[in-house]
Amino acid sequence: MTKRKTLKGMVARLRAELPPLLPVRVYLRDRINDEGWLGSCSLKLRDMRPTHFVIEIRKGSNQTIADTLMHEWAHAIAWREGHATTCDHDPEWALAYSRVYQLLIGP
Repeated sequence: MTKRKTLKGMVARLRAELPPLLPVRVYLRDRINDEGWLGSCSLKLRDMRPTHFVIEIRKGSNQTIADTLMHEWAHAIAWREGHATTCDHDPEWALAYSRVYQLLIGP
């Protein structure tokens, strides 16, 4: 199975079973930034209103892509309008990550 097919299947399952409040666009990239990040999740705005999330994942092994997707999807589902998180990995994110992990990895 190719990396793209693996990623597409995981994203489809996450969208169906753990959807965030806003749509998510997921991209597989050669590079994310100059800091060596494996992935990022950013909230996009239009006219100062949230419209969707963009998750970017750096190409790598299937395992690295899966781990990064789970991490970044947890950011998207932990987000709540009006709640500007000052810590990216707060308890809300940890709970979100546990739900993502349980869905994709757990029994």
